[in-house]
Amino acid sequence: MVFSFSNVIGALIFLVFGVICLALYQRFIRPLLIVRHEKAKVTATQGRDPAQVSRIVYLIGLLVFPLVGFLLGGLLF
Repeated sequence: MVFSFSNVIGALIFLVFGVICLALYQRFIRPLLIVRHEKAKVTATQGRDPAQVSRIVYLIGLLVFPLVGFLLGGLLF
């Protein structure tokens, strides 16, 4: 693999895609997870904490997507 301009462009494009995915997660999915988690706390059947899910989504959106974009940038452009 060679560090080139196309790799950087690929990383930036995938970073934008990751930020869009994060915004959609924050707007539509996270509120539902929080409400369901709070309702399940009453019956002690709650599963995974929504904060853990948020950390995973942030990790994927801000680290994994740009890294994949950097690695695939040379092939795409």
